[in-house]
Amino acid sequence: MKKKILIIFYLLIYQSTSLAEDNYWEKLLHLKNNTTHIISENFYISELSDLTAKKELSLSINYINSDKGRNFVCNFPARYEYIRKNYSVKNYSLEDCNNLNKFLLDYKKDKISIAFASEYTNNPSSVFGHTMLVLHNNNKDLEVGDVIHFFAHTEEEDKFLKYIVSGLSGNYDSYYGSDKFFKKLYKYNTLQQRYIYVYTLNFTKNDIKIFLYHLYELRKAKFKYYFGTINCAQKISDLLSIVKTPKQKKYNFFSLPIDVIKSYENYVEDKYTYLPLLYELKILTKDFTRKEKAIFNKIVDGDKFKNIKMSNKFKLALINKTIFDFRFFRKVNKNYNKIMELDYDDILFNDKTLNPTEKIYPKNVTFGFKDNNLVLNYNTVGKYINDLSSDFIIQDTEVKAFNIAITSNNNLKIENFDFISIKSFPTINFYYKPSSWVLYSGFNRNNYDKQLRFNNEIGKGKTFYNFNIFKSTFLLSAGNEDNKIYLKPKIILSMQHKNTKYGIDYYKKYSKDTKDYISYEYYFGLLIEDKYLLTKFSDNEFSINLRFSF
Repeated sequence: MKKKILIIFYLLIYQSTSLAEDNYWEKLLHLKNNTTHIISENFYISELSDLTAKKELSLSINYINSDKGRNFVCNFPARYEYIRKNYSVKNYSLEDCNNLNKFLLDYKKDKISIAFASEYTNNPSSVFGHTMLVLHNNNKDLEVGDVIHFFAHTEEEDKFLKYIVSGLSGNYDSYYGSDKFFKKLYKYNTLQQRYIYVYTLNFTKNDIKIFLYHLYELRKAKFKYYFGTINCAQKISDLLSIVKTPKQKKYNFFSLPIDVIKSYENYVEDKYTYLPLLYELKILTKDFTRKEKAIFNKIVDGDKFKNIKMSNKFKLALINKTIFDFRFFRKVNKNYNKIMELDYDDILFNDKTLNPTEKIYPKNVTFGFKDNNLVLNYNTVGKYINDLSSDFIIQDTEVKAFNIAITSNNNLKIENFDFISIKSFPTINFYYKPSSWVLYSGFNRNNYDKQLRFNNEIGKGKTFYNFNIFKSTFLLSAGNEDNKIYLKPKIILSMQHKNTKYGIDYYKKYSKDTKDYISYEYYFGLLIEDKYLLTKFSDNEFSINLRFSF
């Protein structure tokens, strides 16, 4: 009896080990259930039409043991290392692979970090942020580090809607690529004024070597790009999983950039944040007097200055604004040289923005009550305008896709079904005046008769940060509701403090074909660990909701 139990026990161990090894082999092949999104023939030995993990393994072993074995080993070093440790094959030295060793020398670094660029609503590929990897030696040389990223090959003339359609249907080819980190900083942190969060991982030198072995193999890989699944988040995570096991992901339909950080946060040993110049400018100038603002604007506009007593913050603000104008607008201040020669002391900025990992997860479900009705809101992917914002001082955003809300008393009733909802509210001030805008398409009951109707809407306006306390947004939108044109002026007031956010939302819809519709909403939100409690009083109805991330 004991022998039978021991035999069963050993068989179970062998089976689980074998399964783990099979899973790793599938990772190396970028296969899932023998299905691949790689469309380049030379990444596999098998024909794409007849590809399975088992068949590819058998062919690889045969290839290694043949007189062409060195060719396989030098092209697929990570696969060879796996096969060599688990199967009986010829021994080869990877030091004899000239191209591989040149590649390893080019990327010889001691550290690897995940870099996350915050969301950017002006580009559909970055509305939920962007993830890339940085190879570097230490934090001092981070900016000259090598970036590994995954990108879709798009055309410059591709517009917003074409990108969405092509990205959802797999009409773009995509690849792993490399660049220098300072170029990405210039694009994301300077031109687009996005936060860059860097998370250094505790990978060993051997971990990084295996990582580079597999990256070398992927130079032959071309993928079909899918906006929600085969994207930067999924493929960067796939790369890291060759070395470390990610945290088990919760069930979801889409792979988002924030998923990468959450999946590997147990391996993070250090963090660093690149702040946008606009955030630093906002902090430096928030206590300026009216006189200081006037002098600042005159100098920025090119008026000559001398013998002006300046505080350290005033000097830094002038330098930052001059750099911002040069990099962002390609504008050279007439006082450029004089400003850049100012003596100043460095300031350590206290970043009070919300870390991406602390935000409401983009995939969530909300349960609540609204005037004795049960409310269920399912958000496939997105962020609400009344959620906490990571960069509230310089921008507030909403991005929702395929969002549905249902109420139930005796019968189920759809309250809204949003195909897409984007709101971008960057803050204007005395030195920078961007526009706010909204875009919406979907079904809702925001009308006098409370009937479910199809809406398309676009609007533009301005957002102000008043007294460094609260934000006010003024918008004018135009849209159609069941082919009836309307205009909608709107006012939004909001405040955010630590884990709370509260505000007022008021608008009126004018249409010559239907009765005017007035809507108002008062809300208060509180972040409790990974849940968000939201209470609202809108259109004479009180609701209380609890949002869960998943």
